[in-house]
Amino acid sequence: MISIILDLIDYNFINKESLFLSLFTLLSIIFIKIDNRYLIKVFLLGIFYDLIFTNYYLLHGFIFILIGFLVIFFYKYNKYTVINNLFLGIVIMILYQLLLFIIFNLTRINMLNFDQFLYIIKHFIIINIIYIILLSIIKNKKLNSFI
Repeated sequence: MISIILDLIDYNFINKESLFLSLFTLLSIIFIKIDNRYLIKVFLLGIFYDLIFTNYYLLHGFIFILIGFLVIFFYKYNKYTVINNLFLGIVIMILYQLLLFIIFNLTRINMLNFDQFLYIIKHFIIINIIYIILLSIIKNKKLNSFI
């Protein structure tokens, strides 16, 4: 829930004129406990994100589920560490933007060119990496699990 508040602050006060928003809510998927209801939680988070930030109802619900499957698969074979969270976060950010780029261009909702796609990745990756590091450290509560 904090991620949605941070996204709201970012949208309303910091990045109102930017092409895309910060990805705090999306990246919080990494930190949701993986259990039997994980995909339901991720889907509802995506729907909630759509209701607040976009007019594309269900789009983010399904994108969040796809990314949720990636998170489940990744942590099935990898340990939960800050480095792994960073790697997964970067993959999620690129995959999310790539999915939106493809969907928007195929449906002609919002035609983006590849330069805009790279601009989005380049300019929004730093703040989101900081977010992942801070949440990973807070969640781990010990710095010796950094590697």
